[in-house]
Amino acid sequence: MGDIPNDTAPTQSPETGRSAALANGKVRIGAIVAVAVAAGLLVWLLTRGDDKPKAAGGPTAGQVLPGIPAGTHVGPIPLTAVGLSNTANALHQPVYWIGPNQGYTYQLERTADGNVYLLYLPPGVAATSDRSKYVVVGSYPFKDPVGALRQVGEKAGNEIVDLPGGGVAVPGKAHPLSVWVAYPSSTTEIEVFSPHAGEARSLALSKKLQLVG
Repeated sequence: MGDIPNDTAPTQSPETGRSAALANGKVRIGAIVAVAVAAGLLVWLLTRGDDKPKAAGGPTAGQVLPGIPAGTHVGPIPLTAVGLSNTANALHQPVYWIGPNQGYTYQLERTADGNVYLLYLPPGVAATSDRSKYVVVGSYPFKDPVGALRQVGEKAGNEIVDLPGGGVAVPGKAHPLSVWVAYPSSTTEIEVFSPHAGEARSLALSKKLQLVG
């Protein structure tokens, strides 16, 4: 009996120099791609001033910002909770998290293919290029993720956890540090990763998992 096939779900093992992809079996929890200068500048322009007073007429905290074009590589960039909300709104696609954590920084990256990685960085860690050390919530565009997760989970002999409202969670077997989650009427597959055994499952099955907003 195996784990979730690589053609439908990511793995968690880090591997430097390989890009994350949902459909080709590449490693998901790997080295972060180098910052795209234009994309980083765009996010900085959209989120700057979150922690400082703004000049009269400037954007205000919580304001819905102009959209960031699809296919644009954004970040990685460390954000406050307010900055994360603003940036998620500007992406115009579902971005999941497990809610705020006091003193933490939220590092966001969206790849050109639309995969979003949100890292929880503890106090004292301003930024990182290593996703394997921290809690990560991935939001991946996917058609019929509930059906796909259920199908491949059953085929591979994985545990399948039915969630309220028709959602499904599939804990990894060969890769127990990740849990994949999907909800009905959604086009997003969610991955919750933690380097600590059992934590990903606890977080994925809790009511903390929600859309950024």
